[in-house]
Amino acid sequence: MKTILGAILVTIATTSVCAQDIIGTWRYIDDKTGEPKGLVKIEKQANGTYAGTALKATPRLGYTPKEFCTNCPAPYTDKPIIGMQVITGLKTENNINILMAKSLIPFQASCIA
Repeated sequence: MKTILGAILVTIATTSVCAQDIIGTWRYIDDKTGEPKGLVKIEKQANGTYAGTALKATPRLGYTPKEFCTNCPAPYTDKPIIGMQVITGLKTENNINILMAKSLIPFQASCIA
């Protein structure tokens, strides 16, 4: 699951070279199966960083998305996953290089910094 964030960040970094902006809705892909896992909306915050909110979890054969983040750290514990801010503090350099971010992976109940 850690590579999901990596895939999102690589996609943002490589796409932003052409797009010049990372704001928008992004599809995240399961690194093991290559199938879409859901949608995350990236928005610019007042402090200049970016944040990502889970918009949709995609059901797949043999996988039913969780509705609540049951094993996540506080303050995310038992909160609905859809609508949850799963990426915070995302910073870029010229909209190309990702400098830092913190990501919550609610399906795995872990944080990546």
